[in-house]
Amino acid sequence: MTAFSNMTWTGQANIERKFFISFSEGSAIDSIIERDNIDTIPHANGNPDDHPTLNKVKRGGSNYLLSRGKINIYLNWDGDIDPPNSDDVDAFIEYTKARNYSTRVDNIVKTDTSLTFDFIADKSQTGGPYDMVDWNLKANHGKVTVKDSDTYLACILRLDDSPFDWSFNDYIIGAGDMMDISKQGTECYLFICGSSFIIGDNTLADKSLKKLTSSSVLIKNTGSKAAKIGMIYK
Repeated sequence: MTAFSNMTWTGQANIERKFFISFSEGSAIDSIIERDNIDTIPHANGNPDDHPTLNKVKRGGSNYLLSRGKINIYLNWDGDIDPPNSDDVDAFIEYTKARNYSTRVDNIVKTDTSLTFDFIADKSQTGGPYDMVDWNLKANHGKVTVKDSDTYLACILRLDDSPFDWSFNDYIIGAGDMMDISKQGTECYLFICGSSFIIGDNTLADKSLKKLTSSSVLIKNTGSKAAKIGMIYK
């Protein structure tokens, strides 16, 4: 696997050496993250997880949360010895459109050897939990391209090589709104994508982590724009 990036990375967080989160904010339009042989990237050492119902769809070693802006996803399987067929791609497109993402999926373009679409973070109404991007169509080349100068992206990389039993989701909190977020599972972490969140009188720093120990937490967005909080739990 080869990875290339000219993104602007503005912060990092580490969850007990299980996950490494990189935050990108203010990257120039057309900045990219690019990978070859992406179908071989596992969640842990060994083979990637196969989707339980979709053919040629795998859960790779990274997830991401788009808090603001717009990104383009490009997948290419030209030269792959076992590529997805047209029906596989159509099924993945319908699955992607039907998922409960906090972003809008738009501009889907399919060819014989590639698929491209946009994720647009233009929802502002308080809500969640939403699905986080985790399943990918099998491809031997992939690229994420920034398409808005205000893009804020959190990339989550799996570090632990134990059996995969973690789940991911995210929440939108509108400007001035409060939201009661319930703890999920027995081990639960929030990661903060914005500088305007508070719990009571305590500010949650942008790009920080919070381990949830109580059954729920009331969080307020004191800013002038909607912002997002990610959750990782098992």
